[in-house]
Amino acid sequence: NERDEIRLVFLKRDAIDVLADIGTDKSVPALGKALASASTNVPHTHLVEPARKALTAIDKRKKP
Repeated sequence: NERDEIRLVFLKRDAIDVLADIGTDKSVPALGKALASASTNVPHTHLVEPARKALTAIDKRKKP
């Protein structure tokens, strides 16, 4: 169902936004999956930019 797919994309985007704030190295594989799914699933292209921002935020937290 297309409506359910859209809801799932918004839910994933919200989760990615949370990971941008509190994610750690353990979050990186899930964010990588979000990026990979965007290449094969058009609605998931909306996850690319938030996932990249989350990965950058996690990387910045690792550095003193």
